[in-house]
Amino acid sequence: MVSGPDLNSAQPRFGVEGVLHQLWCAVLGHTNFGIHDSFYAVGGTNESLALLRAEIRKEFGFDLSAAGLGQVPTISSLTLRLRGGAGTGERRVLLPMKRGQEDHTLVCFPPVGGGAARYAHLARRMAGWAVYGLQSVGLNTASTPDTTIESMAARYADEVEKIGSGRRLVFLGFSMGGIIAVETAMIVAERQGAVPDVVVVDAPPSYESPQDAGLDFTTFVHQVLLLDVAVEDEPVERWPAELERVYGTAVELGLLPAKFDKALLHRIAQVYIANSQAAAGHSPTKFDGDITLFQCTGAEEDFGDFGWSEYARGVRLVELPSDHFSALEPDHVNVLVEVLNELYRDDRSG
Repeated sequence: MVSGPDLNSAQPRFGVEGVLHQLWCAVLGHTNFGIHDSFYAVGGTNESLALLRAEIRKEFGFDLSAAGLGQVPTISSLTLRLRGGAGTGERRVLLPMKRGQEDHTLVCFPPVGGGAARYAHLARRMAGWAVYGLQSVGLNTASTPDTTIESMAARYADEVEKIGSGRRLVFLGFSMGGIIAVETAMIVAERQGAVPDVVVVDAPPSYESPQDAGLDFTTFVHQVLLLDVAVEDEPVERWPAELERVYGTAVELGLLPAKFDKALLHRIAQVYIANSQAAAGHSPTKFDGDITLFQCTGAEEDFGDFGWSEYARGVRLVELPSDHFSALEPDHVNVLVEVLNELYRDDRSG
């Protein structure tokens, strides 16, 4: 029998886990648990589970069913559930992550993993703003991923129309989400006659190959699924079989509960592959607007503006003191918040 992690000491590693840890503390009334502990084993009840469900709805915009929530009773597995989309069978793409001032709205576009939960810490800190997250349609059950950036942008432009008119829209995309944000802004500008502001976080306007866009099995398992399981790089055709092994190992190690929806892992993988391939096959066109580009300074090379000046009317470059994967984590996200509030301070005060 493989011994599992120290369940009483494993602390949150990423932003979503941190938010969930705070919610658990609030509803359980203590802090004596780790990210792999079962909610029920550390004092959770059906009543406190209902409170947790309400808090998750408020913080993330996900309305998880009580039964579904009970099947992922650890912080680590619940994080994976949230980062993999609502997973409730509803075909939800637009998620209200934070209510706020009606005329200032931040719309966050999904990175290569397809989920919106990565923006949780950013949303919580945007005082006075309304924040929406978009997630890849392929994360929902009985659905297939979009396979081109253009089809994604068209879908998201339709979703943005549901937010309503008369608002100052700011589109923000981390990594591959930046490319989709720009493409969606073009469609919205054509429909509404006003160009949305666009913020890109550490992404170029195009990628040369799916691997450059992130198509790597090791990165997928460790950075998207957040599973500390030993893996090797695998060709795409072997991913389904390897995911079965990863799932079995994660359950054996106590990283996932035995009742975790294994199909969700495969849906996230399908979205990840489709998004990586779509980004690599995308040819950017001229954007008649300005972008604010946050460049992570943790990289070994200085990539300048990644080539955005060739495609955008203007580029405002802001350095972000982090590496790529921690750009939206608590230690760094305040830089984004401060810059966004400074850019729109006159509008918000007036």
